[in-house]
Amino acid sequence: MKNKKRKEEESLPTERAEGDKRQAVRVLLRVVFLFAGTFLLYLLYSWLVTLGEGVMKATLWTYFALTLLLLSAYLICNRATLATGGKRERLPDEWSEEEKDAFLAAAARRRERTKWMLLLIVCFLSVFLLDYLDLFVLDSFRNFTGAVL
Repeated sequence: MKNKKRKEEESLPTERAEGDKRQAVRVLLRVVFLFAGTFLLYLLYSWLVTLGEGVMKATLWTYFALTLLLLSAYLICNRATLATGGKRERLPDEWSEEEKDAFLAAAARRRERTKWMLLLIVCFLSVFLLDYLDLFVLDSFRNFTGAVL
């Protein structure tokens, strides 16, 4: 009996460690996807911008539209979860506990399903940030120092 309890107690930390490792791998994969996605989107953006004035404008507006579309879809898919913060206390008092549980469970599923959208939104916003830095900050630095970057 004592051995069985001891084995159960020893297995709990290893299960937690496995869960922590899986979570760490997921976070690492998301960070890698974020950097790789931003790099590839910026590479495509930079190449398309060099093709000419008309292509540059179409590329810029396409990236703006995709970012706006993804952001709108993300907000619509997550509905009021963002407003309530996923907290039980912020839900209407008229709801029963079962309704609150169902809403919070559905909100968690929606958040899990839309994580990829959020990663793409951050990638597109990072492309705009890099473009801004290239156009204004680095260009000003080049003009100021005469350096070729």
